[in-house]
Amino acid sequence: MEFLSSNHEEVEDLRSFWIFNGLSLKTTKSILLALTERDDIEYITLDSKIKLDETSLPIKINSSNRDPGWNIKIIQADSCWTAGYTGANIVVGTLDSGIDTSHAAVRGKWVPGGWYDAVNGYPYPYDDIGHGLFTMGIICGGDGLGPSPDDIGVAPDARYICAKAFDSGGAATFLNVHRCFQWLAEQRARIICCPWAENSLMSLEFWDDCLNLKALNKIPVFKIGTEQNAQPGSAKTPGNYPFVFGIGTTDSLDDRASWSCRGPAPNQYPWNDTTFWIRQDWNFIKPDFTAPGVSIRSAEIGGGYDFSDGTAWSGAHAAGALAILLQKDSLLSINDLALLLDDYADHPSQGSPYPNNDYGWGRLNIYSSLQHVPDVNEAPGGSFPSYFSLRPSVFRGKLHINMLSSQNDEININIYDIGGRAIRKIIIPKAGNPSMLDYVWDGTDDKNQLVPSGVVLFEYTCGNKKEVKKGVVVR
Repeated sequence: MEFLSSNHEEVEDLRSFWIFNGLSLKTTKSILLALTERDDIEYITLDSKIKLDETSLPIKINSSNRDPGWNIKIIQADSCWTAGYTGANIVVGTLDSGIDTSHAAVRGKWVPGGWYDAVNGYPYPYDDIGHGLFTMGIICGGDGLGPSPDDIGVAPDARYICAKAFDSGGAATFLNVHRCFQWLAEQRARIICCPWAENSLMSLEFWDDCLNLKALNKIPVFKIGTEQNAQPGSAKTPGNYPFVFGIGTTDSLDDRASWSCRGPAPNQYPWNDTTFWIRQDWNFIKPDFTAPGVSIRSAEIGGGYDFSDGTAWSGAHAAGALAILLQKDSLLSINDLALLLDDYADHPSQGSPYPNNDYGWGRLNIYSSLQHVPDVNEAPGGSFPSYFSLRPSVFRGKLHINMLSSQNDEININIYDIGGRAIRKIIIPKAGNPSMLDYVWDGTDDKNQLVPSGVVLFEYTCGNKKEVKKGVVVR
């Protein structure tokens, strides 16, 4: 950054990112050549574009009210509603073309302030092509067991935020996707639905973004990709990464759509590094599972409803399913959720044996997965015990660590970077009279050096009490 800042006449639009430890800029050939000679730069790439598939845009056919559609019934989302699980209190984030918050299917579910426009910078939500609205309709559209006949959404009581990276032509630059990922990482949404794919089998462009989202306990969900007459090994990035959900497509007869991309994922580094696997038995299987994506009814711009085909819509079903499971137990990790959704998926006979690289572990059955979520023993008052808190969890200057002092034991807080390297150790002596403490960390390590941007882990230990929380340093 110092080198680039000192050459300001040849450098424009310089931006740094913590979400993938990189930067973007417009520059001259001479500066570019100088950057290629530096040993602190891993790679340089052009700001390429990702395009939404044409098959993912609404296809206008006769759209009559259905309550609910075949896609909702086959994955048994409606059985979850009857059991009291509708995605209530769970926030889903999308990285798409935007949202029309005024559509009746999603009205009143947007979290105020939950909007980021990397394309035009507008302060208000909008969707100029309808892809984002169609996605959101599948995730949380309608009112479930309520009076509306348009029950198009899997988790009708979930709420949402949106990051717009795709423009009016259905294209997104790498830069805008990175900007949206970084914004979403700083929001409260647990589920990040990305109904798109790169046209690549081995791109690592968004590897670190997704890895840091996972480290922040967020759950990235992608479509597995679209390709006419998809062949084995066609699964696209980022959906073929081993630590995200990559979802394939099936129809109402449980046949795999011919254009739904197929595994396996690449058997090479970093895919073959088992420390990245969210299942110990993953073995490059993609998609993770399949979900409905053919003749799906959802919301369209203008207030109406239409049908469409697309692997994007399969990813949206998975995002809604995650909201339902997290309503029952909000502490489930992505590893827990992978086992629940994979192991209790249905096994259409035409896909046997399972798992495989056409259907993954099977076709989504949310109700079956929900029944296997262990009952949570909550603390009195219905809240989980927590021994300390961070304010704010994403910070630039100072971080407040709030805790109750102990009469019998000292408190140790060890701070680590995402790679497990010790950064700082804080010791709070035991106190005669327990009281609330507000310890202020200035973002420095044990050598009084500023900690660089990135995810940091806070490990609290007091006697037999132990808890870990995550924060983000932004420089």
